[in-house]
Amino acid sequence: MGMPEFKDADYDRKLEEYKKLKLKILQERAAQGNNSNRIN
Repeated sequence: MGMPEFKDADYDRKLEEYKKLKLKILQERAAQGNNSNRIN
């Protein structure tokens, strides 16, 4: 379907964005966990 090289480049870019987003979510969750541990 169409040009695979464009699809691959788009896939790589989306994968990088997904990794960054996942890392950010993990860091935020860890920070929230640390905060709740300090409060309790």
